[in-house]
Amino acid sequence: MTLLRIPVECHYCKTNIERRNALTVKNTENKQLFQCFSCFRQNLTRAGAPGKANLYCERCRYKFTSSKLRCPYCNQFDAVIKAEVKLKDLI
Repeated sequence: MTLLRIPVECHYCKTNIERRNALTVKNTENKQLFQCFSCFRQNLTRAGAPGKANLYCERCRYKFTSSKLRCPYCNQFDAVIKAEVKLKDLI
């Protein structure tokens, strides 16, 4: 199985990165925006949380708090987003 190397642009620093190395950031318009890992880490430290953030895996629908950018349930990183997910959003 070959993964496609689709180039996307980081919403914050405007650099081109591969889709498999990007995090999905959602906005109020439900438009998919992408973020590189370095911008994600910088935003975490600015937010005041020392390395931990509320994350959500869209693949397995698992909500967790972690400093690692991998889902602890399915061990994947391409569907992990930084989000405040409520229970009614999951249903």
